[in-house]
Amino acid sequence: MDISLLCSQGRVADRTDNTLAGSRYTAQHLAALLGKKEITVGQLSPAEKDKWPESLDKARPHLEKMAAALSQELSKNKRVILTTSTCPTSLATIPEVVKKYPDIKLLWFDGHGDFNTPTSSDSGYLGGMVVSAVCGVWDAELDATIPPENVIIVGAHDIDAAEQILLEQHRVRVIPPAHVKPETILPLIGDSPIWIHVDWDVLEPGNVPAEYKVKGGITLEQLRAIFRALPIDQVKGLELAEFSAQDDDNQPWLNNIETLVTDLLN
Repeated sequence: MDISLLCSQGRVADRTDNTLAGSRYTAQHLAALLGKKEITVGQLSPAEKDKWPESLDKARPHLEKMAAALSQELSKNKRVILTTSTCPTSLATIPEVVKKYPDIKLLWFDGHGDFNTPTSSDSGYLGGMVVSAVCGVWDAELDATIPPENVIIVGAHDIDAAEQILLEQHRVRVIPPAHVKPETILPLIGDSPIWIHVDWDVLEPGNVPAEYKVKGGITLEQLRAIFRALPIDQVKGLELAEFSAQDDDNQPWLNNIETLVTDLLN
């Protein structure tokens, strides 16, 4: 299966400019690795610290562009790698994936549950309610949603009390860091197609810079073991989100990202 590389550059609830730069740096690095030209979607716009209704409204034009770009690549039966600034970009991507692969299993690697709703969230941050939205728990005006039982949140270790109740109510499987290993995850996938989302705060701080890092994450080797074990024929795409580029000298962190992508594809 041929590979397409998409780079999201429109703001989707970004609260710092570092994540938008991180998406661009990652795409450029992977383009060189894969021998592919990245397809850049959207135009840079300044970060803001707004809450979910405003950030979602401002992001909708870019989300529509991202959805259209992904749909086009999926229609060519390509495996897609996306570099995105923030997790809420998945409000555009996951519905397109579900339309193409209705039985898709979503592996959501994240230090957080991202399963709050507008009524349960204390912060009002859109990034904390992405998975609940793509599961249809609250109405983000998406044209397709994924059944919660097809979602596996991997490595979450910072979950709000109200969020935990929602996860249990909707029977979303959450794999805590201590249990993140191939023998735990592979049986949950079976022979279904797989879509992978990685927020770098799933890792213990120090591996890849992330805006909302919290101690207690999985190790880089744990993530590599999962990527090496996943059956590549079932993997339809990979989203890499929330790399917080600190400066122009990002080579050590980009090398870690390159290693993981290589593990997955080889």
